[in-house]
Amino acid sequence: MVIDMPECVRGCAKGLLLCLNGVSVVISFSVIGIAAVDARLLSQYGPDTGMRSSEAEGSFVGDMLLMAAGVLFLVITGCGCVGVLRENVKMLYLYVGFLMTLIVLEFLVGIFVVVQRYGLQFAVTDWIRDDFYKNVTGYELLEHQMLWDNLQTTPPEYRWSPPPMDTRDSGGMTSVLPLSNNSNRISDGRRSGPYECCGLNGPDDYLALGHNVSLSCCAHAYTARNERARELLYRSCIKLEGYYKRGCEEEMLISVQEANDCLLGAAVFAFWIETASMLLAMWTANSIKNQVKIYKEITRY
Repeated sequence: MVIDMPECVRGCAKGLLLCLNGVSVVISFSVIGIAAVDARLLSQYGPDTGMRSSEAEGSFVGDMLLMAAGVLFLVITGCGCVGVLRENVKMLYLYVGFLMTLIVLEFLVGIFVVVQRYGLQFAVTDWIRDDFYKNVTGYELLEHQMLWDNLQTTPPEYRWSPPPMDTRDSGGMTSVLPLSNNSNRISDGRRSGPYECCGLNGPDDYLALGHNVSLSCCAHAYTARNERARELLYRSCIKLEGYYKRGCEEEMLISVQEANDCLLGAAVFAFWIETASMLLAMWTANSIKNQVKIYKEITRY
């Protein structure tokens, strides 16, 4: 039995190209999913927080472009699969051309996303530092505390609406404890965290301002169902130093950077898969074209 090595190699190349297209489908759905989740998370940096949101809007646009690139990648992958299965040389060359165009577009979108992400990190840093040390009184104080409670420990399905406050003096410091029950929790389908953090750079920031550590830095105390349990858990938390140790600035920047790393990692992996698919498709198309040419020369005689 004589083995036709060129035909065998061509068959292996076609099978490998189909496998790469299958991986491309998974990558496309992954990029679309990651970008969609990231776009949802970016809503917390909107204008209602008082933060300059141009970088957040730019990052949101970048996510939309990545989602569009993912959908386009799916369409191109389908074109490549059809070309391989039908051994259609023209469709394979079209597939290669589309991939080359997509790689260039993804490179440009990647640069745009990286620039916007770094801008967002600087904007988050400026905003959170200004907001933490902002001098607020009256109702603005309640809004300010609500924002930081949400950042520090509020469960995702709730937002904390600040109850009447009981200001007590404790060793020259101001201790603020809520008096009402957690009927003040309002579910509005949005979230601003939590990041499981405390203060700007840590719990010592509250002490530096002349306040006790915020109640929301103690997760169990903050979510207690009645005033007595809340007060006992808070005192135990302070005594045992059971509050969050990491600052919210660090946690927010880590969150932004993690999303950035996921998107860039998926984009880089997609680039290598696209490059391999493009080269393999070119070789397969040329191989099929040469086979047809040889067949025509043989049948001529």
